[in-house]
Amino acid sequence: MSQKIYIYPTDTVWGIGGDAFKEETYLKISQIKQTDITKPLSVLFDSTEMLGDYVELPPKLLEIIEDLKHLEITFGVEKKYFHKSLPEIPFQSTDFICVRVLGSEIIKNIIQEVNSPITTTSLNITGESPIVTEEAAKDFWRKFAPNELLVSSSVGEEVTGNSSTIIILSGNEYKILRSGNRVKEIEEILEDRFSRHG
Repeated sequence: MSQKIYIYPTDTVWGIGGDAFKEETYLKISQIKQTDITKPLSVLFDSTEMLGDYVELPPKLLEIIEDLKHLEITFGVEKKYFHKSLPEIPFQSTDFICVRVLGSEIIKNIIQEVNSPITTTSLNITGESPIVTEEAAKDFWRKFAPNELLVSSSVGEEVTGNSSTIIILSGNEYKILRSGNRVKEIEEILEDRFSRHG
């Protein structure tokens, strides 16, 4: 298998990912994390503009994502909105795909190298706590993924150690599936945006 997998810091925890449109990515990550390949992963974009190139969302939802993307958040959007099909096995049993938008230099550089949105999921063996320090990420890399690419946080990127808030966006509704550290701010903005748009 030649598809490279990246280990990198996000805004919340250390993550692991690769080309979101290659089935090999999901297979390798499932082997590294010791989890089932049928478990969907989030898809990570470096800007709302890039998200719009791949996912045909109503303008209102794109505006909401732009307003919230800096608040440690993952968005669930309907799979039917994707222009390009993601690999079938990880997403066959869901109608929604989780997406994130992060514009850090590290994420931008990885996406540029891959020339595609990348998958993202927490760096850890399934069932264990997500990794939040670079030292622990390096230990994991050496032990479980030495042939993959570890992206050092040389530009001072820091993770908060929080889980992201997960919300499902659909039409004129939203639903919070998991409350993260900044869920109150997120709810206030969502209430304002959805009431304003009717």
